[in-house]
Amino acid sequence: MAPLTYVRKGYANYFFHDTVRSNDSLHYCMQYKKGIFVTIEQIRQFIAIVETGSINKAAKTLYLSQPNLTTSLKNLENELGVSLFERTQRGMLLTKDGRYFFSVVKPLYQQYSSLPEMFHVGKRGRPVSFCISNSYFSYVSTIYCETVERFWKDECYFNYREVNPFEVYEDVVQQHSDIGVLYFSRMTRNALLKYIKSNDVEYTRLVDCQFIISCGPNHPLAAADEDSLGVEVLSQYPVVNYDSFQHNFGMWGNSVFSKLDIPHNIVVNSRSTLHYLLNHTEAIKVGFCAKDNVSALKSQFKKIQLSDADLSMEVGWICRTGYQHNEISQYFVDRLADHFTEC
Repeated sequence: MAPLTYVRKGYANYFFHDTVRSNDSLHYCMQYKKGIFVTIEQIRQFIAIVETGSINKAAKTLYLSQPNLTTSLKNLENELGVSLFERTQRGMLLTKDGRYFFSVVKPLYQQYSSLPEMFHVGKRGRPVSFCISNSYFSYVSTIYCETVERFWKDECYFNYREVNPFEVYEDVVQQHSDIGVLYFSRMTRNALLKYIKSNDVEYTRLVDCQFIISCGPNHPLAAADEDSLGVEVLSQYPVVNYDSFQHNFGMWGNSVFSKLDIPHNIVVNSRSTLHYLLNHTEAIKVGFCAKDNVSALKSQFKKIQLSDADLSMEVGWICRTGYQHNEISQYFVDRLADHFTEC
């Protein structure tokens, strides 16, 4: 069982949640002592000795005197209550406790060393990042790529996730994402918006959508001169969709989807797999787009409106209440709004 590790005021404090079944003295010490306090500098010195195999070489690498490094190592061993090294003619060899301690602190020190890179300061004088979560909308990924292309030189950390609507919401609540783009049924709109607002999340509506089907260029429906089709077409072909679209997530689920008679389902979570199925099989996809804009969609796939007007969805984006937009996020949400104006 790996220890729970945290850093506080320059110290690493190790605790175990569960009993460690081992006779190793370091295991025992870290299990039953109230706390073992080790400085980051001691960890850095210990790792240097391990990697060089010599106190003398490690001291030169660290620009320390050999006596000072020896004293620091002795203090570390006294704090742990174990010997970490065996002094031999071949150099400093790790003991069993030393190997265990090294396995614990090496990843900890690597994480500590990466903090400046993770939270680097950009040209704006503070850490800059832009993270979004998207419910598999292709136009959102396109706008995100435009945003990255525009701002990639600004020393910004970018992150993009495609997940189901509930995970989009969770990403924003947990502050893993700045912006989340999602959809929901008009049937559950009021309940969802009340729930969203109760958790300090703001919602901005983008557009009402109607259901459409998509098919590949070689599909029998692609050659038909039809602007709309009835929902009965869904029982005539296999229907492929993302798992987020067909699975139920409580009130986040697509309640309107239960109205559709779809006997042959294919569920994927990969855009490339979905596109391959549309291009090489007779599968069709159920999706939605802004009302009255089916003919304006630019895509490699044929888009046909489903004629049942009772089926509709709403698309919008969310952020934490009080979220302060930077230049990057403001550009992104403006482009989202422009997308539907241009359609």
